[in-house]
Amino acid sequence: MIVSHKLGGYPQYENCRLDSLEAAWSALSGGYFHLLQLCAPGGFADDLPCGYYDWPFGYNTFHVFAKVIAQPPFVKFLYNWG
Repeated sequence: MIVSHKLGGYPQYENCRLDSLEAAWSALSGGYFHLLQLCAPGGFADDLPCGYYDWPFGYNTFHVFAKVIAQPPFVKFLYNWG
């Protein structure tokens, strides 16, 4: 499976830990929506000039979840990577 950057939709994980999946499921079932997914720039191949060496999350994909709330700041965010 090829995982890439995206806005919205369901989170996709390349090299995932169980706690990352549980956190994503908890967020989605708790009223959060998947806002953003960011993958390593340039991919993960060792021969690429920009790969996982420059990515602070290693071989993982970074996810942001959001939930609209009634009081300021009106949006709550959660994040995880896996």
